[in-house]
Amino acid sequence: MGSLVCLMVVGFLSVVIQYTAGIRCQHPWIPFGRNCYYFSSKKQVTFFVAMDACDSMGGHLLEIRNKLEENWISKQIKKKGYNRGVWLGFHDMNHEGQFVSLSSGGGNLCYSNWHQWEPNDAGGEDCVMFIRQTKTWNDLKCSKYLNYVCKK
Repeated sequence: MGSLVCLMVVGFLSVVIQYTAGIRCQHPWIPFGRNCYYFSSKKQVTFFVAMDACDSMGGHLLEIRNKLEENWISKQIKKKGYNRGVWLGFHDMNHEGQFVSLSSGGGNLCYSNWHQWEPNDAGGEDCVMFIRQTKTWNDLKCSKYLNYVCKK
């Protein structure tokens, strides 16, 4: 099913809402499946800045839940020109090697797609990124700079 874009005029404010399969997302959020996604500007930020940005918009840092979503995200970030990839909402800061979700209050990962030999904690890597070119995951230092995607 394709998406339908509607323009609502409320006083002096116009709001664009996109619909896909019954999901309504206010512009600039984009619908896919049962969620809305926000893609950051070209400016890259640290994991914690990305996490705070998503929280401030009522969402959370992207947590990929299946291969279908992963493929869609890969296409979207390629269109956006995010050459390296994006932050994912998973970390192992509390217990090395035990990656948990930000949005589920520390729940374990139900789906993962680690790059070969990852995660490896090379030099204290506690955060997770999605690598666009390989459509796989890598653990990375949280202080590195990447683009991000928020999800709600």
